[in-house]
Amino acid sequence: MQIVFLIKPYSINMYSYKDDSYNLLGTQDISYIENENNTDYENRMIYVCKDICQDFINTDVYKNIKKDIINIKVFLTNPWCIYEIMNLEKEFEKPQKIDKNLIDKMMLHKANENTSILKNSIFNIALNGYNVQTINNQIAKKISLQYISIYSSTNFLDKLKNTLETIFHLHPIEIDSIYSHINENHEDNKSENQLKIIIEDQGLDLSYIYQNKNIASFFTSSGGFTFKNKMKEFLDIDSIILDKILRSKTLNLNKNNLTVIHEKNLDNIWPDLDETIKSNIEEVINKELDIIKTQIRKFIDSIDNEFITKDVNINIYSLDEMSLNTTGLILEYSVKEDMYIRGKLLTNESKVFTKKIF
Repeated sequence: MQIVFLIKPYSINMYSYKDDSYNLLGTQDISYIENENNTDYENRMIYVCKDICQDFINTDVYKNIKKDIINIKVFLTNPWCIYEIMNLEKEFEKPQKIDKNLIDKMMLHKANENTSILKNSIFNIALNGYNVQTINNQIAKKISLQYISIYSSTNFLDKLKNTLETIFHLHPIEIDSIYSHINENHEDNKSENQLKIIIEDQGLDLSYIYQNKNIASFFTSSGGFTFKNKMKEFLDIDSIILDKILRSKTLNLNKNNLTVIHEKNLDNIWPDLDETIKSNIEEVINKELDIIKTQIRKFIDSIDNEFITKDVNINIYSLDEMSLNTTGLILEYSVKEDMYIRGKLLTNESKVFTKKIF
């Protein structure tokens, strides 16, 4: 069993992970403070992390499972980490044995005073011009390497490690990022040609993959948090009501309200809302979706046609259950209906997928 923390800009999710399944143990929110400097923001998040951890180790749940815990795993999202796609190529005078040590020496491990390298995650390896899945002492004269270099603030990373090691002193601590996690652990991410969309709170992380290589990446200005915040302001409702409305709307995306007999349920309020209210909500949602899809269109317009082949997969990743049910599935449905996006990527709606990470 693992205890897993997902650290987002304004909240921390805590899970137990066992038998390939995540079980949500709790969520701790952090407020947004306008014009707060980065150091104060980082220190506040560390304090919140310390708070949720100390509360957890005093629960009966922890006391009952602590002997079964293998390690503590932490996944960072933007802004707690960022990444850069690195491309390296080396041709030897004569064929060489390619092993992990050689690969590691090729990667850059430099960091400055304020930034640390969290992890280097291999994306693609080609030997003598041919892609390979694994390195196993092959002999090659030329090697091409593409990897994701992930960075984090040194202040944040050091304090996070110290806090977790102090509280969970019986268990090893491992800090990772959602980018390397998706790259290394999700088979659907291995699609040879795909548009990959990760829905984060502060924006969408867009990547275009062609023949297993990252051709382009872009981080949009609109994400799950901004999407929902604008709706809260326009509709003058709180987060709890908005999430309930969006979850219910998601349940009814593919239903014809005139023919479906629904059971009255406080968790499925969409069918019972006044038509005027529904119309207002739809208007706001569609307006925000148009902003998001405009950025997606601009991104795919920047990709040369030579890199676009028939039946490109569109993989949409939602970080957690709430993101999936309030944003991810709504975006998936909207992308499936967007003839411009699907037309540019020469694909159809059966190639659009949504997946929950945690």
